[in-house]
Formats: sequence, structure tokens, C-alpha cells
Amino acid sequence: MEQKQPDNKAGLTRREFVRDGAAAAAGLAAGLGAVQSQAAEKTDVKKTRSYNPEMKYRPLGKTGLWISQVCLGGHWKRVNEMAPNAFKGGDWLGANLQDEGFKKNRYDVVSQCIKHGINYIDACTLQEVLTY
Repeated sequence: MEQKQPDNKAGLTRREFVRDGAAAAAGLAAGLGAVQSQAAEKTDVKKTRSYNPEMKYRPLGKTGLWISQVCLGGHWKRVNEMAPNAFKGGDWLGANLQDEGFKKNRYDVVSQCIKHGINYIDACTLQEVLTY
């Protein structure tokens, strides 16, 4: 027994249907992305702590927070060069947070970050987190 195909009033082949459907879905996704981007831009980035107009900021997910494109991080292993007595035995995991040279270095680094609009710290170790 022969099966009848449903009447195709639009005259579309399956290939055309898939192609046009994919194009419509892509267009919808692009449109929704633009709406979300515009909504994020409406949040006042100038209200960001330590805002600097020369720094670029990006939204942090859907939190409403803006973080600087440049972050503080990676300098930690070089602190002993700036404050020779900061690390017990030269081990950067054994920082003496009460060392005066260390405190000065921390103040100088964080002050410059704030001045330049950096508001994000990429910390790797417990000592970095406790320090900054």
C-alpha cells in the first residue's frame, strides 16, 4: 500500500525547511544577544568602585557588577625582590604579612591598581587572598 505525503502548500523541500529554520533561529539568537548587550550597557559603569575612564570594564555575568579588563595577579612571586624579608626562607607560600617592607609593597601595588581603575584580583593562594 502506498503512503500519501502530506500536502505541502508552501512547496518547501525538507532541505529548504531545515535551512530556513536554522537561519531564523540564528537571527533570533543574535537579536536576543543584542537586547541583553543593550541592557548590560544601561547599567551605569561609572558607579563602579575605583572607576577610571581610561580603563575598560566588562559586566560580570548577570550580577550587575563591572570588572576591569586588567586585573591584579601574578606579581605575588616577585614580592621578595621588593621586600626581601617578606617571605620566610624565600618561600612565597610563607609570607610574613607583618613585615614592614611587605606592607609598603602591598600599599603601593593596591594604591596603583585603584588609581588606574583595576578592581579585580586574580588570587591563586590563600596568602594572596588574605593579603589583598
